[in-house]
Amino acid sequence: MDAGVINHLGQSIQSEEHGEVIREHVRKSVGKAVR
Repeated sequence: MDAGVINHLGQSIQSEEHGEVIREHVRKSVGKAVR
């Protein structure tokens, strides 16, 4: 993973309002990266 991505996620996760959206985005991003 990119350090920038991790940093971005770290900051975004602090916002509970966007939690669900971030999780979905992470699933798609990680899914593509892993596969």
